[in-house]
Amino acid sequence: MAILILGVATVATIALATPRVEILARVDPELNWIEGTIRVDFSSQYMLVDPLASLPEPDDDMTQMRTFPGLIERGRVRWVQIGEDEWSFTTVLPRRFGDVGTTRKGLFANGYWYPQVLVADGVPVVEWTGLVVLPEGTKGALNDQVGSEILRWRGSGERLSLAVVEGGETTPLDVDGVEIVLLTRRQPRKVLVKELERQLSLCELPDDGWRSAVVEAPLRRRLTRPGMGLTYVSDRAFRLTPPLQRVHRVAVTRGVITSLFPRSDPFERHLAAAGYSYFHQKQLSSMNASRILKIGSWLPRIDALINDRRMPFVGEILEETHPSDLQDDLMEVFDPFTAGTVVAAQLDDRHGVGTTEAIARELTSPAISLAQAGSVAQVPTDWLYSWKRPYPEQDYVVQITPAAHEIRVER
Repeated sequence: MAILILGVATVATIALATPRVEILARVDPELNWIEGTIRVDFSSQYMLVDPLASLPEPDDDMTQMRTFPGLIERGRVRWVQIGEDEWSFTTVLPRRFGDVGTTRKGLFANGYWYPQVLVADGVPVVEWTGLVVLPEGTKGALNDQVGSEILRWRGSGERLSLAVVEGGETTPLDVDGVEIVLLTRRQPRKVLVKELERQLSLCELPDDGWRSAVVEAPLRRRLTRPGMGLTYVSDRAFRLTPPLQRVHRVAVTRGVITSLFPRSDPFERHLAAAGYSYFHQKQLSSMNASRILKIGSWLPRIDALINDRRMPFVGEILEETHPSDLQDDLMEVFDPFTAGTVVAAQLDDRHGVGTTEAIARELTSPAISLAQAGSVAQVPTDWLYSWKRPYPEQDYVVQITPAAHEIRVER
């Protein structure tokens, strides 16, 4: 008997020890919806949920304007059971800027376009088999695979990242040792190609045949959103008066390296990319935007630029440790996920400058585990893995005594 599920969770227990997910899908010619089937094999209990229902809404007008081209839309994922361990689904994506949604520039879905598999720990790393049929006259990317008509991807990771644009131009980037293809709607901007090639070459990536796709997308709140083998780069990236393009370099490079890194665990990818971006930052230290702006911070307009938080991509331009933007990535919504820059800052603070970079260099080998990489850098394994667990609940009592200029915190 078929069961229709409308926006609620489906719970099942299946028969394999290794999570495996197979998705066969096709994209609507108008680039508004996706339909297909999903099969899940897993020995433990899991849930299927509508990921679009969990996307947080902006809580201020400025963020809303940078998220939606019009009214707020949520989209939906609906599915019907068609057999044991198998469901058919239809996804209607919202009209939305960023790496999840549709606009006149195309369809972009960094995950979120199929019923999301969840386990007790959040989003699992699974073995994927994905096939997506594209409409005629379009090009797309499915993780690191770029092409037209039919996209196929098989591998291990936490998501399938998808992008489809009308027409479409593919441009191989000239970076030693790695294979990166840029997908744009029209002829790519020369400054984007030039900056990507130059900055990635500066990172001294290993010559191990790494591959990734980079898709220019209508991001208005972040310069990049990395997925699994695919990075969405804002169509505003490097669109500045020379020589101000430099303030976008570190953030864009970090995003591309995150999806390029050959690790199936997103925590390890983000941590390793943060280590490589630290190395990159040292090479560009004279171009640090925060340092440049502070020189003129005595001017009211410059001071406001630094402190009023209205500047687009402010957290990335000022190279802040904690993300300043609305947390709506798949891992931020469903997992106890800590940004790689946060862990990197803690590593270098506790264990010495260069610790994160040393761990990142070790993680370039798929045969090296996170524990092994940490031991090489003399970082306790328990401490390193604690960042992958949820924050413990704590009760705080704060007492303030103004006269004594004291603040007492008990927990």
